Amino acid sequence: MKGALVAVLAVLALAQGAGARPEVSKLLLGIMGDPGRFQAQTGQKSAIKHVFLGWQQGMTWGKKLEVYLPQLTPIPMLHLGTGGGPRAPHRAVITPQQIALGGGDAYLVYLNKAINGLGSLVYVRPMAEMNNPNALYNPAQGAGSSPDWYRRMFARIFIILHGGPRVKVDVALKRAGLPFLVVKEDLPANAKAKLKVIWNPVAGMGGWMPFYPGKKYVDLVGNDMYGEGADFSRAANDQLYAFARAQHKRYSFPEWGVSVDQPEFVRYLCDFIKAKSAIELAAYFNSIAGSKWDLSPKPSSKQTYRSCLTPLELAG
Repeated sequence: MKGALVAVLAVLALAQGAGARPEVSKLLLGIMGDPGRFQAQTGQKSAIKHVFLGWQQGMTWGKKLEVYLPQLTPIPMLHLGTGGGPRAPHRAVITPQQIALGGGDAYLVYLNKAINGLGSLVYVRPMAEMNNPNALYNPAQGAGSSPDWYRRMFARIFIILHGGPRVKVDVALKRAGLPFLVVKEDLPANAKAKLKVIWNPVAGMGGWMPFYPGKKYVDLVGNDMYGEGADFSRAANDQLYAFARAQHKRYSFPEWGVSVDQPEFVRYLCDFIKAKSAIELAAYFNSIAGSKWDLSPKPSSKQTYRSCLTPLELAG
């Protein structure tokens, strides 16, 4: 969005196949939580609806994904985690190593088909914030969560979710040094019009480079930022953005938010988006009543959001 944000006015029509979605601007704004509540707070329509999935959620437990995805339109954004669901949300039920070796293929194939069935764009964030020591797939959890296994896992997820004929998928897996597809069938192909996979560390925590799987297996680079420190990790954000552009990847903020009334952070993020030419999306976390991230008790931050960020969204 150089100059007066002329680029933001250009629309992107991803209307391939039977499931065309509404036209949206090149900059997409989103929310995790209640989009109607957030619209009342900020005026934002929220092109992106962001949700977090435990392992096998939508397949073996919870609402079926083919039913859930249409409720997240125009553009769902799915975070894939390794937690065991409501009964064990803080316990990993599978490791990056197990996924890399094919132990999660049944779920990945299910996701591939569910995404294809929606017929329009879906963003997927596999195991984001991997450099956060609290993540269930951080190396602190054991050898099966090493950066090497994370990179291999990410490549496998990318290949299977994008799909295609079984032979093509197996060739891609072999080139990545991974075992063949466990599920012996052709998969529907999900081109970028239907799927974008986001590689998403926390730049401000550092140590993210060892987790990068290579540009062949990344559609979009993301950074999670929260206004909890005086400097907002500006330098780290600049560094990750520069890295993304060097890899010829667009940039995003799949999660960002303020825990206190901090309009200067909201202004920083808005100005950063305006100044850069390759920001694809920014999704606020979150609009849940009672959450420390909720904008309701933060009038200055809410007003800054409404006056600076909301006008950048031209959804629907």
